[in-house]
Amino acid sequence: MDQDSYKKILVACIVLILGGFICYGTILLLSLKTGVHVAQLNEFSNFATFNGYFINLVNVLLIGYISFLVFRSTDTFNRFQMSPILDFAVRGDDNWRLVNCSNAAARNVSIRFFTKYGVSGWIACYSLNGNQEMELPWLKFAGKIEVVYHDPTLQQATWLLYENLQVVTKRIINQNEMDTILSRRVNSVNLSLRYNQIFSNIPLQVDAYNQFFIQNLVRWN
Repeated sequence: MDQDSYKKILVACIVLILGGFICYGTILLLSLKTGVHVAQLNEFSNFATFNGYFINLVNVLLIGYISFLVFRSTDTFNRFQMSPILDFAVRGDDNWRLVNCSNAAARNVSIRFFTKYGVSGWIACYSLNGNQEMELPWLKFAGKIEVVYHDPTLQQATWLLYENLQVVTKRIINQNEMDTILSRRVNSVNLSLRYNQIFSNIPLQVDAYNQFFIQNLVRWN
């Protein structure tokens, strides 16, 4: 329970209890003035009965609010369990991997990255199960990386922008935006095969990668 919510519910409970006292006191004064009630013990008995209704209202309010907090916490936990958490890891000599740090699968994962040679097209990395990682041999010299993906239910699409291996922007995109990206992707498996065919026998050099980038990535932009 946050501090503001706690103050609001506390004020509401105090107002209800004080309201019971004020109402009863008003009724008591009127009854004494008209001479309807004369026995003091009866007054205390009526006081307990009368204010019991207000105490019950306070109990209902507290139970209802606590139930709401439990529901909200459960809903937040369930959403978290259904939300993929994607991150990048660099191992060795600029060997990039895409890592899913959560238990929820990420569907329709697509990547686009920015280098000094230009902007790549969208690359289909397909799905990444929970706690799974994917090697991205063709991802080199990236200044910025964009990632889009669906949640496991395919109901929500998320767009991320990474700089220096950190998420700097995150937003939910609509299905039309996602469909546009999915319709013009290149297969990451084929791209990896091309990369390995070229660089399996020659060392990775800037000029050679620049040529590979232009021939195999920029044209899908």
